[in-house]
Amino acid sequence: MAKKLLDFQDVLKEELKDKEFKKFYEEEGRRLALGYKIASLREKLGLTQEELAEEIHTSQATIARLEG
Repeated sequence: MAKKLLDFQDVLKEELKDKEFKKFYEEEGRRLALGYKIASLREKLGLTQEELAEEIHTSQATIARLEG
């Protein structure tokens, strides 16, 4: 009998039963959502990462880390 391959959703559903994994998974989701919002707003304003960094007194590398 052929073994059924698990898809990502099946594996994730199992992993999310672990409270510690779930906590880190949710934190990463929030971090990614915030980075996406920063990038979207920056682009909407027509700013480069370097220009935004200058406006908020930080480095372009910091902006890249936040967005990525």
